[in-house]
Formats: sequence, structure tokens, C-alpha cells
Amino acid sequence: MAIVARDNTSVKPRSAILDRRIARRTSKEFQLLCKLSPDLREFYGKVQSIRDDGSAPYFCANRVWDGELRDRLDEIVGWNTPEAFDARLRTWQAHNLARHFCFSALPNCRRCGEPTVDELLGARGVRR
Repeated sequence: MAIVARDNTSVKPRSAILDRRIARRTSKEFQLLCKLSPDLREFYGKVQSIRDDGSAPYFCANRVWDGELRDRLDEIVGWNTPEAFDARLRTWQAHNLARHFCFSALPNCRRCGEPTVDELLGARGVRR
């Protein structure tokens, strides 16, 4: 099955095998970052513990992230990290990988008014 891009060219979807390989590789890289930084491992545990218990009328992962979480991650990994930290923690690649894993650990948004990934993709004519 081909996906049609905006310019009407055909785009081949990535194979599931390739997706699994990428996921395994990035997971190992994130585990390495956590070994290099006990603060990152602790932070990830904190993010994983955040729950949407359903008691509020909505839950917005973006609002939770944009609170203190994003600022704290910036202190732990990435270009703002102190020079005393391992150099592998002080790159934008490390920051993006950590941000991806940590943000993905948050519960999904619920009735917050922001579009879901499926809604965004559907608006662009892409089916998953």
C-alpha cells in the first residue's frame, strides 16, 4: 500500500521490522542516558508515576509537560546541562531522545480540546 504525499507522489510506508529496530535502538540509547544520569532515571520514574485518575473534567499532557517538567528536563540533559556532566548528555540529540521518552510516558490527553494524533493525521489525509 502506498501513501500519497501532498505533491501526489507515492511514498512507501516504513516496514514494521524497521520500526521495531529503530524502537529497540532508541530504547537502548535512552537506557544508556539513564545510566549516565541517575537524575534522568529518577525524573523518568516521576513522569511515569503521573496518572489521569479521571476526577478532573479533562487531562492535558501538554499542560503538565509545559509546567515544571520541561524545565527540569532541560537541567538534566541537553545543551543547558552543566559541563561536569558526561558530554553524551549535553547534546541536542540526547535532549530530544529524553524528551520523547519522558513525554510519551505521560497519560494521553483527555477532552482537553487539543486534537489527537489521529485527528491531526486524518486532517492531512493520512491513515494509520
